Amino acid sequence: MAPSAFFSAFTLGLVVVGVQSQYSQVENELLTEASKVGDLYRDFDGLDEPDRLRLQNEVRNYVDSILLQEWPANNRNEQSQETIILRNNLARHVIQMHPTEA
Repeated sequence: MAPSAFFSAFTLGLVVVGVQSQYSQVENELLTEASKVGDLYRDFDGLDEPDRLRLQNEVRNYVDSILLQEWPANNRNEQSQETIILRNNLARHVIQMHPTEA
């Protein structure tokens, strides 16, 4: 194999390994985020109505926005303002909660 062909093959191999590594990192982050959102949704099961239903609906709307708004926006190197607003509203509503003890 000529040195330039070897270098090209070696470089291509490094690029492939780098892309696979980035893909694995993104996949791990996605799984972690999905797990946290699922945990949050289930944590709301312990709340009384109407808080439980409202917050679980907010989580569902946030996840829908990620899938339908945020990911397509990320493909264009943009962010979805709708998703940011939904996330901030959900966080604010959780912080403002004062659940009663049984």
